Parts: sequence; C-alpha cells; structure tokens
Amino acid sequence: MSDEYPTSEQLDRVEKWPVSDVTGLIEYVRGIWWMPDWGFMLKGKRVLYLQLHTGGWSGNEDIMESLTHNYIFWSLCWRKHTAGGHYWFRINLHQFQVVGAAVKAQRRLQEIRDTNYDKSCLKGKK
Repeated sequence: MSDEYPTSEQLDRVEKWPVSDVTGLIEYVRGIWWMPDWGFMLKGKRVLYLQLHTGGWSGNEDIMESLTHNYIFWSLCWRKHTAGGHYWFRINLHQFQVVGAAVKAQRRLQEIRDTNYDKSCLKGKK
C-alpha cells in the first residue's frame, strides 16, 4: 500500500504500459494503489475480473485517469463504472497474448521498413 500520491512518472508509466504485459500492469497498479486490501480486488485465472474502488482518494483517481489513457487496456477490459469511483474490468489473458503478438509483429515490420535496404527490388521495371 502506498501512503503517498503517485508521482507523475508512475502515472506516465501506467499510461504507457505495454499491452504485451497486462499482468505486469495489474501488479504495478496494485503496488501504487492506496488501500489495496479494500479497493483492489482481483479474481480469476485465464480471465481476470478486476474491481478498483478509489475510496474518494485523489491519488487513486489519478491512477484511474492514467488507465483511461492506456487505450488498448481500457478499450479491451473496461466493463463499467459507477458514481463514487467504482470500476469493473474483465481481462482475457489470451486476448492480450494475441494483441501483444500482433503489436510485436507490427513493430518488427516497422523496424524492417526503417532499415536501409535496397528498395530497388520492390520497384517494377518500366
């Protein structure tokens, strides 16, 4: 449990956490969450069910704001929230493995595009 407000570096890290490591993101959030024994509930194995309750603490609200900017996590996992700072998520670990593999493949393709290789073989003869 953290008694201090999350730093801007911690919040930035939550926002930019790589999609390929969703379990790491969950562990990290738990580590900086105020009152995790009360406001952080995680169940499941292949599909995880996460409840986050901010307890009205602005530090937890800041963490939630950063999670909303982790667009892939939020768009795949968010299920609902209610007034008072209560959030529910469903995290399909297999789905993140697939998305993570696709992101890695996309990055690799970009690396290939960015390298200086002979592009003349790609041009058609005129």
